[in-house]
Amino acid sequence: MTDSSASGYRTGDLWNASGLIYQSLQDIPGKAVWSPLPAATALPCDAVPGAVAAYGMQRLTSSYAKDACIDVMRASDKTTLTIGFLNSGLLDTPRLDAFLAGTSGQITRWYDQSGNGNDAIQPAFQEAPSVTPLGTIGNSRSVVFDNVGQGFVPKRGMVIPDNVAIDYRNHSVICLSRFRNTASSGSPLEFTDGQGLTKLYYGWHAVGCSTYVGRTGTHLGNSRGAAMSSTAFVSGYTSGAPASSCFVEEFSFPIATPHHNISKGGFLGRKTDKPSGFFDIGALIIYGSALNASECHLSRAALHRAFATYPQIRDVWMATGDSQTDGLGSTLMQNYVRQAIPILDKPMNVYTVGLIGQTVAQVASNFRHNALHRYNPHAKNNILTILAGTNNSANSVPAEVYAELSDYVRAAQQVGFKVGIATMLPMSKDGVWKEFQPAYNALIRNNAAGAEAIIDIASDPIMGDAKNTSDKTLFTDGLHLTNLGNSYLASYFAEAINSMLI
Repeated sequence: MTDSSASGYRTGDLWNASGLIYQSLQDIPGKAVWSPLPAATALPCDAVPGAVAAYGMQRLTSSYAKDACIDVMRASDKTTLTIGFLNSGLLDTPRLDAFLAGTSGQITRWYDQSGNGNDAIQPAFQEAPSVTPLGTIGNSRSVVFDNVGQGFVPKRGMVIPDNVAIDYRNHSVICLSRFRNTASSGSPLEFTDGQGLTKLYYGWHAVGCSTYVGRTGTHLGNSRGAAMSSTAFVSGYTSGAPASSCFVEEFSFPIATPHHNISKGGFLGRKTDKPSGFFDIGALIIYGSALNASECHLSRAALHRAFATYPQIRDVWMATGDSQTDGLGSTLMQNYVRQAIPILDKPMNVYTVGLIGQTVAQVASNFRHNALHRYNPHAKNNILTILAGTNNSANSVPAEVYAELSDYVRAAQQVGFKVGIATMLPMSKDGVWKEFQPAYNALIRNNAAGAEAIIDIASDPIMGDAKNTSDKTLFTDGLHLTNLGNSYLASYFAEAINSMLI
C-alpha cells in the first residue's frame, strides 16, 4: 500500500487501516510505502507473547481455549453466569444481554487468558465493576469502573492474585481503555506487596492528558498525550532495560526505574491516592519482563486492530467546555458528547475536555495545553466545539467574555480546527446571569468570531426555556443536565458536526 503523504510517520511505524496492521517501509513524502504485517499478529497476545496475566473483553490469544471471559452476577436475583466467546472471538453479548434482560449486572470474575490462571475477582456485588450496553470500546463491551471514591459507594475494584508477582525493575503493562469524563483521574492498576499495601501504581491524570507511573511516595514520570475521554486509547509503561518509559498512544517519555522490590498481586480499577474515576477497560495485559519500544507499538496496534479502534486514520471531534460538557450530575457521566457519537455521519475520534467551574479563558488555556496533542494532520476533519460562559456570568461583561471566546476560536482555527460555538443555557437560580445570557448569546449568534458553526442550544423550546430548569427529568440541579437533557443537546451538536464534515 502507498500513501500520498508521509507527514508525521517514520520508517518502522505501525498503522491500523481497514482491519489490518501496516508497517512503514519507506517514509519519503509522496512515495510512502506500507506493508501489512502477518495475520498472526491479529490477536494481541499472539503478537507479543509472554504475558503473566491477560484480561480482555474478547479473545486475546489463539492459545486460550477456555470458553470463559467474565462471570456476571445479575442484580435481580444474584445469580452468576459465565459468559464466553462467539466463534469470532468476540464476547458472547447475545447470551449476556438475554441473561441481564430487565436488570443490571456486575463482573465478579475476569478470566486470565495468559494460561497462568491469574483471574481477577471481586465477589462483593456492590464493589464489582459493571457490564452494560452503555460501556463499549470499539466492537466490544468494556468493563465499567464508576468509582465515586472518597469513602462512598460504589468503589469498584477487582483483586489480582498474589501469583502475579512482578519485579518493579523488569515488567510491562499495556492497557486499552477510555475515560467516561474528564473528572476521571483514576488508575486501572495497582500492584501491592504481600500485606496488600499499594507499592506501585499506573494511572491517568485526565485533565493533564497524561499517563503516569509511581510508587509509594514517589512520582516516577508521566507521558502527556491522548488520555482524554470518549475515545479509546492504548497506554502503558515499560520498566527495565534499555530504558523505562510510559506512553499514551504514540507519545512516549522516560520514567525513573522503580526500586527492586517484588510486588505480589494488586487491584484493577482502584487508585489509593485518589480513588475516583469513571472509565472503561477493554483489555489489560501484564508482562513479567520489559518490552522494548517496537513490542509496545506492536501490542498497541494489535489491540486497536482486535477491538476495531483505529485512531491514526479517523477524523477528530474535540469537545471543550465546563461541567456541562463534563457530564456532572448525569448517570454514568453520559454527557451530550457521548450521546451524540452514535448519530454522527462518520466514525470519529471524540475527545472531551470539560472542567468543572471553568471560565471561557480557562477552557481556552486548557485547549492550548492539552487538546493540541489530539489534532490529526492526516484527517480530513478536525473539529472543535465550545460550550462555555456560564461560569463567567456572575461578574463579567458579555462583550469581554466574547472577546476571550473569539481569541479561542482564532487560536483553534490557526491550528487547523473547524470550530462550533454553543450558546449558553438558562439557570434556575436568580442572578445577573439573566442579563448576561441574552447579551452573550446574541454575540454568539452574530458570529463576529467567524466560527464555522453556531450550536444554538439556547433556542431549543425545551432546554432553552428557563421554566424547565426546575424539571428534574431535564436538569439535576437547575443547571446541570440529566441523561434526557443531554440527549436534546446531543442532537444539536451532532447536526453541527455533520454540517462541518467533508
